Formats: sequence, structure tokens, C-alpha cells
Amino acid sequence: MLKQGRILIILGVLPPIVIILLSTSTISNKLLAILIILCIGAFTFCASMLVERFYKKRKENK
Repeated sequence: MLKQGRILIILGVLPPIVIILLSTSTISNKLLAILIILCIGAFTFCASMLVERFYKKRKENK
């Protein structure tokens, strides 16, 4: 069930990147925005993995 959350995170990062690429801003602004979105996505992905590990350890201890 938690792996579905990671898929949703990835799917949530893709549309903003496409929208940014289709916008009419300069290339440097596009790259900066994409970098920020990818950093947020990576942080969320790692947090999801940590929560999953914590959940598994807690479930095993019961």
C-alpha cells in the first residue's frame, strides 16, 4: 500500500514539469523551476521510504 504512495509522488511531479516546459519563460527560469520541483519530489520520495521502514519495523515488533 505504501508503494502506491511513491507512484503517486512520481505522477504528481511529472505534470508540473510538463507545464513548466510548455510555459513561455526563459530557459534559465524553466531549469530552476524544474530543479526545485525535482528536489521537492526527491525529498518527498525519501520521506515516504523512511515512513515505510519505520512502519515495517514497528509492525515486526508487535
